[in-house]
Amino acid sequence: MSNPSRVEDIAPGQPGSAPSSLTDVAGRLFFIATDAEHGTELWKSDGSSRGTRLVEDITPGPESSEFHALTAVGRTLFFVRATPDYRAELWKSDGTAGGTSHVMDIDPSTSVWGPPELTAFRGSLFFVATDEEHGTELWKSDGTPGGTSRVVDLVPGPESAYPRELTVVGGSLYFFAAHALWRTDGTEAGTVLVRRFESTEPNEFPHFLSATDAAGTLYFFMFFDYEDREDPPGFVTLWKSDGTPEGTVPLAEVRPPGEDLDAFSMTAAGRRVFFLSSDPAAGVEPWTSDGTPGGTRRIADLRPGPDSSHPRELTALGGVLYFCAYVPGLGDELWRSDGTPGGTRLVKDILSGEPSPSLAFLKAEGGRLFFTAREPRTGHELWTSDGTRKGTHRVDDLAPGAFSSSPRDFTRSGSRLFFVAQDRYRGAELWSAKLDSRGRLSGAEFLSAESSSMRSGSGPAYLLQDLVPGLGDPSLYSAVDADGRLFFFARDLSTGLEPWTSDGTPEGTRLVKDLRPGPEGSVSRFTYEQAMVSRGRRVFFTADDGIHGRELWTSDGTERGTRLVKDILPGPGSSGATPFVAGGVLFIVADDGVHGSELWKSDGTAAGTVLVRDIFPGEPGSGPFHLNELRGSLIFLATDPVHGPELWRSNGTPEGTFRVSETDIGFKYEPMRVVGDLLFFNAEDWVHGYGEELWRSDGTPEGTFMLGDLAPGTQGSYPATLTGVGGKAFFFAYNQVYGREPWVSDGTPEGTRLLKDVNPGDFWSVSYPGTGAASDGTFFFAAASPGYGEELWKSDGTEAGTVLVKDINPGPASSTLWAELYGVDGRLLFGADDGVHGAELWKSDASRRGTRLVQELVPGLKGSMPFPRYFIRSGRNVFFLADDLATGKEWWVVPVRALD
Repeated sequence: MSNPSRVEDIAPGQPGSAPSSLTDVAGRLFFIATDAEHGTELWKSDGSSRGTRLVEDITPGPESSEFHALTAVGRTLFFVRATPDYRAELWKSDGTAGGTSHVMDIDPSTSVWGPPELTAFRGSLFFVATDEEHGTELWKSDGTPGGTSRVVDLVPGPESAYPRELTVVGGSLYFFAAHALWRTDGTEAGTVLVRRFESTEPNEFPHFLSATDAAGTLYFFMFFDYEDREDPPGFVTLWKSDGTPEGTVPLAEVRPPGEDLDAFSMTAAGRRVFFLSSDPAAGVEPWTSDGTPGGTRRIADLRPGPDSSHPRELTALGGVLYFCAYVPGLGDELWRSDGTPGGTRLVKDILSGEPSPSLAFLKAEGGRLFFTAREPRTGHELWTSDGTRKGTHRVDDLAPGAFSSSPRDFTRSGSRLFFVAQDRYRGAELWSAKLDSRGRLSGAEFLSAESSSMRSGSGPAYLLQDLVPGLGDPSLYSAVDADGRLFFFARDLSTGLEPWTSDGTPEGTRLVKDLRPGPEGSVSRFTYEQAMVSRGRRVFFTADDGIHGRELWTSDGTERGTRLVKDILPGPGSSGATPFVAGGVLFIVADDGVHGSELWKSDGTAAGTVLVRDIFPGEPGSGPFHLNELRGSLIFLATDPVHGPELWRSNGTPEGTFRVSETDIGFKYEPMRVVGDLLFFNAEDWVHGYGEELWRSDGTPEGTFMLGDLAPGTQGSYPATLTGVGGKAFFFAYNQVYGREPWVSDGTPEGTRLLKDVNPGDFWSVSYPGTGAASDGTFFFAAASPGYGEELWKSDGTEAGTVLVKDINPGPASSTLWAELYGVDGRLLFGADDGVHGAELWKSDASRRGTRLVQELVPGLKGSMPFPRYFIRSGRNVFFLADDLATGKEWWVVPVRALD
């Protein structure tokens, strides 16, 4: 079998063109792609170099067009273009620049518009559009202005019918509008009411979901609810219709599979429909209906009991349903079903045992399934299946080694299979392979770039790994360095949030251990931003393995070396153990069910995990929070039976744990910061009538006091974004005279002062100072000043030394430095938009000349906003999150030496 090949590197170099919306139109492929010269525009390919080209630069120059709903009607492509002022326009293309034109405005207003529902029917395009005279109704078009007209005004006058769920069944087009089911032959006279749905309860209206054709019968879900209610209903009703009132009947009430009703979809395979439904006794499992009440049922409880098998990727091929599901002992693998329990079986255990291949992008083309699957040594690569164990195999390792090519968007056009993939040296680009008459991949041909205009730069930063293939979000959080290795929480398609580790290479990036096997994950989505801390080569974190509740775990980066430290609250209950390291001691905030939430410590063993002191006996405990390290010991806030939240210190012994302050102030929930030998924090002095101001503490009662009433009176200056540089605390605060500006403090009242009035004027003339960072003794921050937008500034702690570094986006426009600034080895890393490249990775050595673009991750003006951000150094690399519009939010890496 010959290897698939990349069709064309539209944007050569690391930044890929991120092709999307692959659409076959009579044997020609249309797609959306991005390059530096044209931005995001419409392209086409016939599988040859000469035939792969830009169709038309609809928005001339590097500005991008925004496309939606590419739809083939005969030999014409229709699509929706969103204008810069948020209008929706209907366009068409025959693949030539001259044949690409605007047909009509779908929504001429500048308000937010909904899905246009572009649907091919009887050689014409049917869609939903709005005009002022008739509201939102059903329209059709042959691609000419004269042949574009409203089909029917179901709600006469400017009120709207809001047609939706346009579905072709046999010779009719079905849709829902004005609380009813309709069908049409494409004419006003042929548009007839099938059935109206009315609730017996006041103020309830019908909601319709997932209209699907199965062998000439329409299936859909319907439920009554308040018009604007966002919570999912407890039950929905499955209906079917043959297009007559008497043939439109309910089949069964079923539970949605989750809170997201958009995921409540149906897949037709033969004469059956398949969908997911939940059951308290069986969890979420695959269901089917043959069009009868008795034939509407769960196929099988693949994971017996109340836990779900988490089925997904429902795909039909040859009258059979294929899907992914998790079963303990097998992992998350490929299954098939004919709708009967006996006909539901595993296709192949791609990875034997619990490790799961994280299957994705199942697509039936040419009589076969194509999808991506992960193996430890190859990453996510191209697989195919004919539904048998023997016929399910990897096609090729397109990105050799552990790096994932993540092939996706499989689309047959003519005799070729097109898809999007990436390798180590290029971003996401268009690839293709030949298909024989049986749908098997055969020959392949590399097609080189034809246009020199399709070039963009590259740089030292590289994608670490596509953990969730495509645009999926792996939910990367709580990263920490442990002796040169990065540890973090992440998820993929087969596992929930779990601990991962990386040495900065694809081969060294792996799941540490699936503590709670299956898609549930051991880290709750409500708590995944909790701390993961390191001590030496080990990390400590909170996790729930499904047996012990949320407890303290530790890992050295190996599966064998990852273990529960102690079940502080024995059994399935959770102690909520949250770790923090101070003075070399591992402290924990935990609730053992007896003492309430209190301070514990651990040496990494169960026996050495003990209560430090019961500050507030009984429930709910003292609730330690805002833990920091000060002068080699722990300083934190806690409540005892007499006092409200006050400062406490601890060296890890009962006698060394004591209250520091006894004040009548209100500690605020802004994070506390230690600078040198002082703790800085925000508080309100209720007794003396001061608002929220900056305080300090050296860990003693006499050394704990307010640094100044920066905004005199009860208003408060609301200090924020405190950064330590050279023993001084830099922060931003409000003042009635200067507005919000940068301030500095050496920890004394007389040394706490305005740094500079960057944007001179009164309270309303603020410089909008934002994120700050320290690098090589210099304080960097973002601020706006007269004549400039929000740009990069620096300060040495003096007014004269507080200056603009560079006007990155010249003039009054801003370079949008709001995400994060990060200092490393005398350099500053940050994301910025210079007005030419979009928001990308920049660096600065504090000089104008040394402030420059590091790398363009996304060609053109779009940039990788709102990233790069969340920088962290580990070993010789800096990791950061970025979105290249093809792989979603993932880890990228830049070597520190490359920043010189």
